[in-house]
Amino acid sequence: MSNIFPINGIVNFNKRPVIYCFFHFDFSTPLGYNTASLTGLRTICKTRYRKENLELYAVLLAMVMVLSLAACSQNAANNAGSGDEGESQNVEMQYMTVEELNDVLGTDGYVILDVRKAADYETSHIPGAVSADMDAAVNGDTAAGEETMTAATEGLDDTLVLVCYSGKKYAQASTNALSAIGYDMDKVVTLEGGFTAWTETYPDNVE
Repeated sequence: MSNIFPINGIVNFNKRPVIYCFFHFDFSTPLGYNTASLTGLRTICKTRYRKENLELYAVLLAMVMVLSLAACSQNAANNAGSGDEGESQNVEMQYMTVEELNDVLGTDGYVILDVRKAADYETSHIPGAVSADMDAAVNGDTAAGEETMTAATEGLDDTLVLVCYSGKKYAQASTNALSAIGYDMDKVVTLEGGFTAWTETYPDNVE
């Protein structure tokens, strides 16, 4: 629906033309915290009998305020809806602490997927971790991310421990991709604090 509201007309007072106005409103540009602003207002008025026009002028100003508030409410609702939609695309993550991972390190039933960039994995990683670079997915290529997770989990039915830099973006992209390819999400956890937390707690236990 258009955000342009043209209003024009001639108001008659005692059968004589008193005031003529043309208003042009454009509420399409947001201002501040997701609220609409009155970005355009052009008024051309030809008036007679100034005292008689005061009440009419007040009515016209009221119309401006009503239309402005209506546009603010509509744009705020649209912005709120867009935000909810973006959040709903992320699959909720489950977490494992560095101490919990250390307790199961090297045992059967757990696979550590290092989802950081491959170059960072080569520099240093948790012992036994497998590289599954998810940089492309983090940068918007969800198909590439799903392909990476498909290859990394082929033939697996183990609990996956996702290790990224701090337990956020790369782990979230990996979680989303694993959900999309149908992996059992009850068996997917993210290392809380990521590789940073691991090296702070166990600085000597890296490869």
